[in-house]
Amino acid sequence: MRPAALKLAAAPLVALAAAWTLAADGPALRPAVAVAAVAAALALAWTSGAGAWRRGPALWLTAILAWAALDAVLRPVATFAAARDVAAGAVALGLLLVAARPRAAAWGRLAVVTGGACAAVWMVTERAVHGVRPGGPFGNPNGSATVVLLALALAPSLRVALAARVSLMALAAAGVAASGSRAALIGACLVAAAWGLAGRRRALAVAAGAVAAAAALGLAARLALDRDPLRWERLRIWGVVARVAVAEVPFGCGPGGYADAALAHNFPREGEFARYARLPDLPESDLLAVPAVLGIPGVALAVGLLVSVAAAVRRRGPAAWGVAAAIGATSAVNSQLMVPAVAWTAALALGSVLDRPRPARRPGAGRGAQAA
Repeated sequence: MRPAALKLAAAPLVALAAAWTLAADGPALRPAVAVAAVAAALALAWTSGAGAWRRGPALWLTAILAWAALDAVLRPVATFAAARDVAAGAVALGLLLVAARPRAAAWGRLAVVTGGACAAVWMVTERAVHGVRPGGPFGNPNGSATVVLLALALAPSLRVALAARVSLMALAAAGVAASGSRAALIGACLVAAAWGLAGRRRALAVAAGAVAAAAALGLAARLALDRDPLRWERLRIWGVVARVAVAEVPFGCGPGGYADAALAHNFPREGEFARYARLPDLPESDLLAVPAVLGIPGVALAVGLLVSVAAAVRRRGPAAWGVAAAIGATSAVNSQLMVPAVAWTAALALGSVLDRPRPARRPGAGRGAQAA
């Protein structure tokens, strides 16, 4: 492939990220967008080369997906839901491999910021028009805010004018504030701290400080003004997750099996028309869901993935720290990675900031260079 074509090979990621954000059908995807995303991920991952597989996170994610597929066979699960989750994870793996190439990583960052900007405009507009907490493009303020937060983490690293980067940061901060998502507001403070402490550009440091102040004020307002009687119910939901994990040792309930497994561990709610009217069909934490869904093997593989990501991020700059903080803060208290658009955006964002694999040197290449 010619060098000019290589530079533009990953450009369709920008249009795809906008499409899977704006054309989302709630947490699901419209068939045309899903097919286009799968085709692009497969085609671009094929051109990424074997060097992408030398990255630890890609190998660990491959192992997790393989175990999830096997676990779905071993355990009684909802077949369609299990196949959907594993397939979405496979596309996320493809996008992670795509972003291993430096040029593709640049397009990946632009794609994440584009999708996040679209979601931010959606949420700010919805909040202004309806005056209530917006669901955003995915019908859920938490998942939609995560996409916006990832855009906030990567906007300062784009190769555009400083004024454009600051404007994108302001738009993303407004989207996070409009969402009212507590996890995203905490993540925004962490992202702002990562960029503010980098100290590379004074203007970026000032913008990061403004984002952190706005996020802190938004979080304080949410905690002070929110009178939802179920605001602390998530702790009880996490208790259900723990009971499911213990009951389903050692292999977990399998992907697509959590809703049925959690039914036996539901907790009563006083003051409603039925004490067990609501079903805790979501763990409300991607991290806590791992032992319940994938069991002990899944926990071991997830620990390996987290360690490899931490090792790769530690050697990078504030963009990598910000992306890791955004994914970690939101995944800890939200069930969001089962939404394909959120998982794919997170995979692109993470892949674009990890260490680039070093190309293998041919024998005698150094001697030839010295002779030349």
